[in-house]
Amino acid sequence: MQISWTRTPSKRVTILVVGLVLLGAVIWGIATWLTRPNDAERCLNQLRVPGFTKVTQKADTADSGPWAEAVFVGSPVQDIKAIVTGSELQLRLPRSAKQTSPPPSQPTAILPVEEWVAYGDAANNCHVSIYKVLDNRGATWTLTEAQTAGMKDGTINVFRFQVTCGDG
Repeated sequence: MQISWTRTPSKRVTILVVGLVLLGAVIWGIATWLTRPNDAERCLNQLRVPGFTKVTQKADTADSGPWAEAVFVGSPVQDIKAIVTGSELQLRLPRSAKQTSPPPSQPTAILPVEEWVAYGDAANNCHVSIYKVLDNRGATWTLTEAQTAGMKDGTINVFRFQVTCGDG
């Protein structure tokens, strides 16, 4: 009795199907790897801000390392540090009352006006800065008209959270 090593049509179809499934798995794995959140975005996603809604989020990686930021809108609070929680998060007052507003000689629409209200360290060598938004003109993100009006009349607070990771 002799065994034939030639492939029958059904064997060829099976090999083709298995090959296509493997190729699909590789493509899915690469796509998943390329679209996964960076360290800063994972840290940001772990932050909890009760009573606030995240209205925008973005992330990227710069030469100094990964970063992410999000804008939260909610009812006025006296101390945002008291309600924010996250993995190993230790918030404190920032070293200075730094404001990212433009110099008086420039129009206010160039940069949003913000007050740096909290800074802290989190898990995985990540760092969190929280800014209270006082005027969002010139921001790369937008609020609804109602949110902007509420921010201006004091019925809502708007905070921008910025997360960086690493030593950079």
